[in-house]
Amino acid sequence: MEQTKKPEYLISKGIVELLQNRYGLNLSEKARTNIMVLENEFVDTLEREISDVYDYKTISAKTIENTVAEQLKQNNLNDLPLICLDDVYFKGFKIDGTISATRLLEDINDFNKKAIGPRKGFPSLEQQLDLLEQDYAGKEVALIDVGVFEGETLLKEIYDKETKKLISKEGIIPDLKKRGIRVKELYVGIMNEPVIEKFQREGVKVIPGNRYDFNDGDWLEVRDLLGLDGRKINPDSHNIINGTHLFARYIHDPKTLKDGASIADGVTAAIVLDLCNMYQKKIMREIRKDGYQIIEGFINSDPRLYTLDFKKNDKELAQ
Repeated sequence: MEQTKKPEYLISKGIVELLQNRYGLNLSEKARTNIMVLENEFVDTLEREISDVYDYKTISAKTIENTVAEQLKQNNLNDLPLICLDDVYFKGFKIDGTISATRLLEDINDFNKKAIGPRKGFPSLEQQLDLLEQDYAGKEVALIDVGVFEGETLLKEIYDKETKKLISKEGIIPDLKKRGIRVKELYVGIMNEPVIEKFQREGVKVIPGNRYDFNDGDWLEVRDLLGLDGRKINPDSHNIINGTHLFARYIHDPKTLKDGASIADGVTAAIVLDLCNMYQKKIMREIRKDGYQIIEGFINSDPRLYTLDFKKNDKELAQ
């Protein structure tokens, strides 16, 4: 009897990169090492809980960056201007421009209802694209990003429900095209292979560092499972400053874990929630030991609207 192939479930690591590059922490070598040890412990333990259901795989931040660097070396022979869409990875790369955008949650009760918007502290997407237009209108560029799952931030094809005909396109690539900027190549560390075809229809060559097939599976960044990130929420919708990290945590309850991380079984979900919360506390402890205050809270006392930031202790700053 042929064994049914389990769907792929990928966990990408990079907690230290997140803390340093997005949150701006200057972690000591000891703290970085301890956090990476905890991160590896967590992903190994998680594997034991969900590997019966999924073909469980992990990938490190270093592997993501190294494989993309190799693809750039082999393929970007025309030295196209490189526009980066990620704020955590690729800090050592020669980047010519940035677009800091993400899919913002529009309805806290529905993890699938999202719209494209700017990341924390960045101008509107329109303003960012206008700046790129000044430098690159009439030119070809390459985009670089950590990965593509559905790819709707970059390119969303909208079809008529009855005729099934393509009626419009949305996303960063069509928006750049309207400004006279043609995206010729897309470099990604993680690529959901079935999605490549839609980029090819748009004339974009996809050059992945690592290929996967997430049909019925999922790709999770470990930071989402440890409550250091989640589904972004537009700060404007809650009258708070744009500099605040506001997101809905995947580890709030079994429903958010199911919707955000595709972990549906009740017993497994309860175990995974406990595991996620335990390792979040362990990592937060290492951050505190390294001289940082953890500033967290909830908007309007709603535990689904979570804010998180860090501040160096005054005593540490005075040294």
